[in-house]
Amino acid sequence: PPVSWKECPVQADPGGEYVGWKGKMKKRGLHSEINNGSVPPERARKKRCQIENVAAVLRYVLDCLRRGMDTKEQSRKRFRIMDFGCGSGNVGLALAWLFPNCDFVLVDNRKRSVELAQERAIRAGLRNVETQLADIMHVECSFDVGLAVHACGDATDLSQLQCFKFNVPYILVPCCMGKINGKKGSKRIERFESRELKHPRSIWMKRELKLERYFELAKLADLHSYNPKTSATPHSETEEEVSTRKHHEYRRLCKAVLECDRNQAAFEEGYSVYLGKLWPL
Repeated sequence: PPVSWKECPVQADPGGEYVGWKGKMKKRGLHSEINNGSVPPERARKKRCQIENVAAVLRYVLDCLRRGMDTKEQSRKRFRIMDFGCGSGNVGLALAWLFPNCDFVLVDNRKRSVELAQERAIRAGLRNVETQLADIMHVECSFDVGLAVHACGDATDLSQLQCFKFNVPYILVPCCMGKINGKKGSKRIERFESRELKHPRSIWMKRELKLERYFELAKLADLHSYNPKTSATPHSETEEEVSTRKHHEYRRLCKAVLECDRNQAAFEEGYSVYLGKLWPL
């Protein structure tokens, strides 16, 4: 069913209290102080759409879990949803409002993000939300469904591994792949080799690609947004536009291969898996 955002507490709505970007350009981009964690209007619209997609999948996952319970257990059970890499809570808080009979744990390793998410939850009157300041792999409390939306690079992989550990279903909406890039002999590869997370993820991909080639693929798969002219047709595109579009399509294909590697790793763990796109695309 469609979400009535007008009924959502303004602090839980990613488009609820936008007051504009403030701050200055720093070495790694725009430093922002945003009221209650809300985002610019266009991004808020996309974020709302993203939340509606995730909510639809989460509703399906919860329905599947309930089917394995008797009627009495269904009435008593409160599912616990773990939101890995929650940021300031733009996704987790809205879902907590949409699923009041579930408990949400919002986890991030950035103190300011966790404080902001907690403050917004309190102001929104969401009593089914708790926050944790922790690295993903240091989360030890049990949960029923794992969630990671736009967890950068290997944070998505670590979230998936935690779900393997607790043998629970999960929903992953990956974004950039750049943070899993590396070079032979780099400290980043050494760090990967010294902990549970290994790349490539699946036995299938390990047979096909060596680590160095995997990182090359990840570099190509590090997508950025691409907005072609809405009025453009194959006959009206310039050579540069055609080249840009084809380059973007090629990189999307590389990203799809890496997502298949993640899915195959889950399949090898005994999961049933599905790979899709958010709507609208």
